[in-house]
Amino acid sequence: MRRHVVYGNLYDAQRWEWTFNATPRMCSITWDTIKPEENMQGNPLPKHLTWALMFMNLYLTEVISTSLAGADEKTFRKWVWLFVEAIEAKTYDVIRFERRLENRNGNVCTTSVDGVDFAIMEPRPNWNNKRRWSGYFSEKFNGPGLRREIGMCISTGNFVWVNGPFPAAYSDLQIFRKDLIDEMGEGEKVVADQGYNGEKDYIVTSKYLRKMGELGQLDDYFKVRARHECGNRRLKVWNILGHRFRHGLHKHGMVFRAVAVIEQLKMDNGSPMFPVVWEDYGLGILEMNI
Repeated sequence: MRRHVVYGNLYDAQRWEWTFNATPRMCSITWDTIKPEENMQGNPLPKHLTWALMFMNLYLTEVISTSLAGADEKTFRKWVWLFVEAIEAKTYDVIRFERRLENRNGNVCTTSVDGVDFAIMEPRPNWNNKRRWSGYFSEKFNGPGLRREIGMCISTGNFVWVNGPFPAAYSDLQIFRKDLIDEMGEGEKVVADQGYNGEKDYIVTSKYLRKMGELGQLDDYFKVRARHECGNRRLKVWNILGHRFRHGLHKHGMVFRAVAVIEQLKMDNGSPMFPVVWEDYGLGILEMNI
């Protein structure tokens, strides 16, 4: 891959990144991670990877995308989805829940969690089961959407948990209770926003901290929450997630996880989230007085 990545000046490098949302070096790292020459049939080329990145980043119509790529629609579509699927297949190699424990330093809270809505096209109703689509309304978009759960390590800012999809009408707390609550260790907690009030044994919110009288911890809490919103934004900078998804719902999960893998690879290779200091050694002791 490296021999194919050539640019002459800073403007060329910036233009590359504006188009693919990845530096030439990150394109090379992504190629080395998925090893297409070993795991794909046919003749995968570096340009096919850039087609997939351009597709997810710009999310243009197929007519415009194929014009930019210099390929016919059938060929473009074939290689884009092969590479999206190949990147998505690395999800649980790159985004691992055990990484939440890195640099834990005895803290009770290891992970920040949030539910994120993504806009989709109006689902076609199944007239034999009209209630099937009733839960997809998202108040954030005033229209149909999917909700996904994202977890980030508090110490490092890495993505360590992706879950979903769920209909947008599901509350964050409902989603948390379905899977993540069973994955946590004994005495472990997560940091989350007010939508997660109701599970004080597992979740720390600003309301929880005020009730405990830990007002000094609130500054760190809001920094952790702000960083998590930045992490959400890094996903939605990709237009395929930041704009209304035009493809079938079964492909949304593939795209979401592929983008999350790329962003985590960026964090592991020189583009980490900003650091946050979090120390909560006393939370477990203070709870005894609540």
